[in-house]
Amino acid sequence: VTSDTGALNPANAFVEKLRASIPDRCNALFVCSDPDEPVRTDRFAAAIRASLEGAGLRLGAYDVLDGRNRTQAARLVAGAALIILAGGHVPTQNRFFAQIGLKELLRGFDGVLVGISAGTIVMMFSYTNNLTMRFNMLTSILQSINRCFGDAHDMTVILDEPRLVDD
Repeated sequence: VTSDTGALNPANAFVEKLRASIPDRCNALFVCSDPDEPVRTDRFAAAIRASLEGAGLRLGAYDVLDGRNRTQAARLVAGAALIILAGGHVPTQNRFFAQIGLKELLRGFDGVLVGISAGTIVMMFSYTNNLTMRFNMLTSILQSINRCFGDAHDMTVILDEPRLVDD
């Protein structure tokens, strides 16, 4: 979102990618960063919805998950095709995510997850751990393969040496 207009910035094709990834009139869920700030949460959630709709994305239901309805988290997550994690104070947000069991609720989530600001950081560290572990395992396997075949750098140095004896 550009800070001066509140519109989504089209420069990185985010809107087109998002449009292609979600169904028309999908249900969206805005997950707050501070469950005890409903006025600020509602204002920010409304601004994000206006930005999405201003970019031509048509939404169905648009729910806000915060302290007022935290007991309904499982139903709200299950009913959404698009989940937006708000940005804010990371420790407060992370504590709320833990309270509602968001990590477990997202295990079977088959929609689009968007993080804003600090929400992106929390999401990156909390919910991509599995992907990171797989990447680390792949890196380890590739390192083992490289050790089996040896370091090719020495071979390239040998090949670059001038011939001392002609046949």
